[in-house]
Amino acid sequence: MEYKFVFQAVPEQEELFRQVSQGLEKLTEMYSREKLPGLWKVTDRLNRAQEGKAPISSGRRNFRRVMALVDWLLGIFALIPAVQSPRELGTLLAVGAAAFGVGAGMLWVLLPRTLGVLSLLISLPLIMGSLGNPDQLGNLLGLGVLLLLLGLAVLFSKFRRKENPYERAARDLLSHARDFQRDTQAEALLFLPEGIGYTVPEGVELSEPGLLDYSKLEAMVETADLWLMVAEQKGMILQKQEFQGDPDGFRTFLQEKGVRIIPV
Repeated sequence: MEYKFVFQAVPEQEELFRQVSQGLEKLTEMYSREKLPGLWKVTDRLNRAQEGKAPISSGRRNFRRVMALVDWLLGIFALIPAVQSPRELGTLLAVGAAAFGVGAGMLWVLLPRTLGVLSLLISLPLIMGSLGNPDQLGNLLGLGVLLLLLGLAVLFSKFRRKENPYERAARDLLSHARDFQRDTQAEALLFLPEGIGYTVPEGVELSEPGLLDYSKLEAMVETADLWLMVAEQKGMILQKQEFQGDPDGFRTFLQEKGVRIIPV
């Protein structure tokens, strides 16, 4: 029995990118569990304990948001007079700074967009007032600039999402998904009883004759639309639409060869 993948172009689809990213994450977790079984035992225990907890109700979540917003606003209202007379209102300055910091930290997590917009709106009159009347309101410039920077930082971080390491690796793997085909002129990948090989067009000489032993195949990660083959610390994307054969039989065949199949 042999199984064949006839190479096709890998489309640039967001869904395919997501599956590759999830596959790489699952593969990394597998390697990590093998190297650090004790740590993962503790992690799994903590995750099970967390799953057993009741989810936070929408009412409690909204209450936390309101309290965070109130705390932050009270901090600002306390800081406005305190920064103008820091010696006389030192206690108010300390309390306002604490309330402002705690409220800002909570809002950044719970209501980041609200925090960003309100920070910008409040910063403008403070900056304009301090510049327009520096003798009486000059000390408010620092607070205004702080709010301006906070608002810009929050909004910038909100709209600029950073890729995690798995997503970067997935994008790189997809961009090189057909390097093997290009370098060898391979038409198809064959999973034979004696090893893994490939076919080339008639008249083209095999650049790497011989078969890859299944003992060198570290894992086959399976997602909804693809197989991610990992051999000799290299990954290769095989689309299920390229596959010719029985998927269940292919899984059984790989397992009989000692290959680890990792479903996602």
